[in-house]
Amino acid sequence: MEQISTKDFVLYESKESKVKGGGEGFQALIDPKINVIRVYGMRGIGKTTLIEEVSKKVEKDGIFGRVVMAVVSQKPNLMSIQQRMLGLDFEDKDNMDLRAAKLRE
Repeated sequence: MEQISTKDFVLYESKESKVKGGGEGFQALIDPKINVIRVYGMRGIGKTTLIEEVSKKVEKDGIFGRVVMAVVSQKPNLMSIQQRMLGLDFEDKDNMDLRAAKLRE
């Protein structure tokens, strides 16, 4: 059996401990000037998982009154994003005034 040297590995703090333990990144969420968090990066690096954990913690701790998550592609469809986030169905999709009124409700 071949022995693996530990010098070939670098120990990183887990994402879980960074979120659950607080940490300076998480402490920034308590700043009253912050009301939107934007996360972006390559596919498969754990962005969604990280945000889901942060969402659970801020809701549990009462930091934000509401948490809304939107997945936005490189070519976002604004109407679709609005409908999904707010649970709305715009009957007249082309009438911007009606959409604006519905969003203000």
